[in-house]
Amino acid sequence: AGADRGLRVPVAVSVQKDGKYFDELIEMNELLKKRIRLLEDTKWLQSEIARKQNSWEKKHPELDYPSYILKKKRHHDAIWGKIRRIDREIARQVASRLVWFCEEHEVKTIVFENLKNFSAPPGFKNLSWSLSANLFSKILETVRYMRRSIGHSYGGIWAVSPAWTSQTCHQCGEIGIRVADELSTSEIRTGEFFYCKECSEHFHADVNASRNIIHVQQKMSSAVPGRLA
Repeated sequence: AGADRGLRVPVAVSVQKDGKYFDELIEMNELLKKRIRLLEDTKWLQSEIARKQNSWEKKHPELDYPSYILKKKRHHDAIWGKIRRIDREIARQVASRLVWFCEEHEVKTIVFENLKNFSAPPGFKNLSWSLSANLFSKILETVRYMRRSIGHSYGGIWAVSPAWTSQTCHQCGEIGIRVADELSTSEIRTGEFFYCKECSEHFHADVNASRNIIHVQQKMSSAVPGRLA
C-alpha cells in the first residue's frame, strides 16, 4: 500500500491487487477545523500576552507580571492542552482507519513518504498541511504500534522519498498538472484533481500521489523498513 500525506485530506492510501487499485481518502474535517481555530486562538493570545508584557516591563521593570497577564498565559496553556488532546484523537482515528483498510486488503507493507525537511507547497497552508510535522509523526507512530500489535514486523512500514510523486502520472510517468475538477484541463496550483495530458485522464491528486508511492517502493532498493518521517 502507498500512503500519501494528502493536500486535501490527512492521509490518502492506495492498494494495488491483480492490476486493480483500491483507494481510501481518510478525512478528519471537523477535528482539523477545530484544531485550526484553536491554533488561531493561540496566535492571537500570544500576541496579546507579548504586547501586555512589553508594556508592563516598560512601566514596572522591577515588578512581577500582574494577575491579568498570568491569567492570559494560563488560558494560552489551556488551549494548547486542548490541541494536544485533539492531536492524539486525530492520530488514533487516522491510524485506525488506515490500518483496518490495509488489513481488509491483506496488505503486508505500507509505504509512507519520508517527509523530513519537506514543507507545504504555496497555497496549501490552510488545508490538511495544517497538520504539523509532529502530528503527522504521531499518526505514523500510531500506525506502526497498531500494525506491530497484530503481528507485522517493524509495523510493516517503509519510508521512501516523496520526490515527484505529486507531479507525475501514476499510469504513464509523465508530468501532469493540477486542475479544479474532473472536467477541467486548465492548471490551478491548488486544484483538487490531477490531469495527465498524455493519458487524457483525471485522478484525485492525493490518490495519484499515493499510487505513485507504491511504484517508488517497487523500484527502489533503498527504501527503509521501519524508518519514519
